Amino acid sequence: MNILSIRLILIASVLIGACSHQQMYDTIQINQKNECLKLPQEADEKCIESVNRSYGQYEAQRQEAIKK
Repeated sequence: MNILSIRLILIASVLIGACSHQQMYDTIQINQKNECLKLPQEADEKCIESVNRSYGQYEAQRQEAIKK
């Protein structure tokens, strides 16, 4: 894990009490996309597609998983 990732995680951890679930999701998603951009082009496109979903889609999937 690089130093930027560690900083982002620490900042996110400090702000957890003050942030909504959507803000935390957005912050984590940005970090994941940044990590994808470090990959070769063919791989980064697939990586970004895999993390590119809206908070609404994420929440629906999360709620579905909770019901199981």
